[in-house]
Amino acid sequence: MMKHKEALLHDIAEGVRRESQRRVETIEVVFVTPSGEYEFSLDQALFAIANDSYWDERGNWADAESAKVRVM
Repeated sequence: MMKHKEALLHDIAEGVRRESQRRVETIEVVFVTPSGEYEFSLDQALFAIANDSYWDERGNWADAESAKVRVM
């Protein structure tokens, strides 16, 4: 179970809002955990939060405390 869903959604919304004035081709979301970072496309990150998907072959991001938004 993802422990900090609301905080992650807040961070994503704030990151997208900050970049709303720039021309954006791709939005990447990084879930930050005490043990590492996990990169997702925006739709994959939102899917993970909505469906409480918290691990795959890369690792377990259930403890993600924040999310960073990167744009290209």
